[in-house]
Amino acid sequence: MTYQTSVPVILNSYPSSGYGDDLVIAALWLGLAQNNSTLISQARGYYDRFRLDGDLNDTVFNWDSVLPAIPILATQIYQSYPQLGGGGWQSRAEVYLDRVVSGRGAGNLTRGSNCKFSIVGLSTNGTAQVDYFTMTKYRIWPV
Repeated sequence: MTYQTSVPVILNSYPSSGYGDDLVIAALWLGLAQNNSTLISQARGYYDRFRLDGDLNDTVFNWDSVLPAIPILATQIYQSYPQLGGGGWQSRAEVYLDRVVSGRGAGNLTRGSNCKFSIVGLSTNGTAQVDYFTMTKYRIWPV
């Protein structure tokens, strides 16, 4: 149930597109905090259940959607704590960020700006940076 469904008076001020992305990122953070692979696995299950993959490339990170942060955080967790499982997110993070940096995504960069996801420790300035592990232009820093 979305917020405006439970509090209809707020519909025009605070509309919500859904809660699936919030559920996924909450499971990831809790899985990390509790060192719990079951929660990490549940996050992937929620991601698939809510069919969030199709929306990823055409969304922005904002108050209503944390969707772009999901594959970035999941990649960081997997790289830092592989015993928790949850691999397979990195390509999603890279595709999303490629679209932002190239100007083909829903979000865009202003002239001379950097694309920074500092909430989860990822940053890039759009220049090629060779990473010994990923060999991509993005460095996904461990959490």
